[in-house]
Amino acid sequence: MSDKAERQKRKAYLLSQIQQQRLDLSAGRRDWIEATRPFDRGWNTFLSLRSWALVGSSVMAIWTVRHPNMLIRWARRGFGAWSAAPVARKIFDAYDQEYGLDGVPKKNHQQQSIDDTGRK
Repeated sequence: MSDKAERQKRKAYLLSQIQQQRLDLSAGRRDWIEATRPFDRGWNTFLSLRSWALVGSSVMAIWTVRHPNMLIRWARRGFGAWSAAPVARKIFDAYDQEYGLDGVPKKNHQQQSIDDTGRK
């Protein structure tokens, strides 16, 4: 009889553990959904604009056949923007380091953590 009682006790413990894990998963799911809500909204907006992008690209394809110089001009602009992106990234990183994009300079945080620990 003792063996059966131990199994019942073990079963009750495991069931309570499973229930707690389910509650933890539910809370984690809720937090995850809340954290990814802006990305989901942006993705849904992107998907809703897909049909308009198809229409716009079709119109642009027809337009560039009639005006090929415009295609060359936009290709150059696109290449220029692609080439300028790393420079812009370095500027933003330097600004973030010095002044902080959120208003708190990163340089001070790093210097303070070095001072607190005495090492890098």
